[in-house]
Amino acid sequence: MKPTVDIHRLAALSRLELSDEEAARLERDMAAMIAFADTLSSVPADAIPADSARSLSPAIREDVPGAVCDRETLLAAAKTTHRGYVTVPRVLED
Repeated sequence: MKPTVDIHRLAALSRLELSDEEAARLERDMAAMIAFADTLSSVPADAIPADSARSLSPAIREDVPGAVCDRETLLAAAKTTHRGYVTVPRVLED
């Protein structure tokens, strides 16, 4: 059975306004994600020991500082700067 998602209800709960085209695309995407998650239930998990994660060694490395670029090089690579700082376009409304 194909999973269904009420995108308009989900958008309302999330306080999002979606066009019909956006809603249709998101509905397809959400259905695909749910279908993928449903396939995980078919994996035979009883063959995996419950404590198998304990046998994995942690991926921990020593915290050693590496090479650092100087300020002038970084500012020279920036698209725009102002008074020694990198500037970026405003993305939030007032």
